[in-house]
Amino acid sequence: MKLIKILSLGAILGLITVLPAQAAQVTEPNEAGNIRVEADQTVDDTLIGAGNRIDIRGLIRRNVFLAGTNIKVENNVGGDAVAAGETISITKKVDGDVIAAGRLIEIGDKATVGHDVLAFGAEVVINGDVSGDLMVYAGQVTINGSVFGNVKIGASNLVLGDQAMVGGNIEGQLEKEFTPQRSDQVKGSLDLTTGSLNQTNRPMHGAGFFALAGIKIFTKIYTLLSTLILGLVLYLLVPKFVDKLRKNTSSNYLNSLLIGLVGVIISLPVILALVVLTLTIPVAILVGLVLSLAWLLGSIFGYMWIGDLISSSKWSPMMALLAGVAIVTLISFLPILGGIIAMVIGLIGFGSVLSFGYQVIRKDYR
Repeated sequence: MKLIKILSLGAILGLITVLPAQAAQVTEPNEAGNIRVEADQTVDDTLIGAGNRIDIRGLIRRNVFLAGTNIKVENNVGGDAVAAGETISITKKVDGDVIAAGRLIEIGDKATVGHDVLAFGAEVVINGDVSGDLMVYAGQVTINGSVFGNVKIGASNLVLGDQAMVGGNIEGQLEKEFTPQRSDQVKGSLDLTTGSLNQTNRPMHGAGFFALAGIKIFTKIYTLLSTLILGLVLYLLVPKFVDKLRKNTSSNYLNSLLIGLVGVIISLPVILALVVLTLTIPVAILVGLVLSLAWLLGSIFGYMWIGDLISSSKWSPMMALLAGVAIVTLISFLPILGGIIAMVIGLIGFGSVLSFGYQVIRKDYR
């Protein structure tokens, strides 16, 4: 009965032994779902937070990992800044890398980035200085600051403002033709192709390879950060539901694993059988949507279960979720073993949701 727990703990402990130790401060949102670090506060450890509006006005001596709707980093960060949200704004110094995904990502005119910027969004605006490379996959990209390294880009449109300077090359693919305003704005060479980013018959090079690799990596990170937001919303709206499913997952993890495994095995044949008959295609779509939602919800409680495994005391749901997400993110990058462990965690959460739903339908759950 303890096999899954032992394997999971063993993998976690094994991973911790090969990673550099680093303290982290998990900041929970207030009752309104917001997080705020005041200007007179200093965080000496890595800051991890998920909320609706996140306003970081205090000094962060190490890294920040943030997920929210509107994110503002308005003071210096001593390490990396990793963020996912609708709008992301960085207005001061980041000593390390900036990794961001959102609708609007902006590096302010007084901001400096000590290393590279990796950005995925509908619109990316660089008004500050980037010491390393800018790697961006977006709709609209505007540079009106200095990028001292190379720009690797996959975008619809690129605009260089009056104050823009690129110290290296600009390479990649754009949907619209690009011409710098002045010849001295780009110190290196231009290696850009023009055409739809969705074309599959076009050989990809430069930023094309970056885009493919970057999207795979960042999709994983962005999905995990988005899970934090969904978990926060559930916790704020239906806390009793979260507590019941969390207890169900922790107390019946082995049964949940078996139920999740059986659910995955039989769901695909059922959906395919429904698709064969034209009249039942809508039913197949509905079943697929319900199962997808169950897997998404299950991932939240699978992460909470991992967080509960490593805690010596009872953590709040958001603390357990944040810890679980951080651990699974690291584990998922291990070759083969990481994927297996992540799948087991997902199956446990998926099975727990299916079991809970079945009990609710039968009105057996109290």
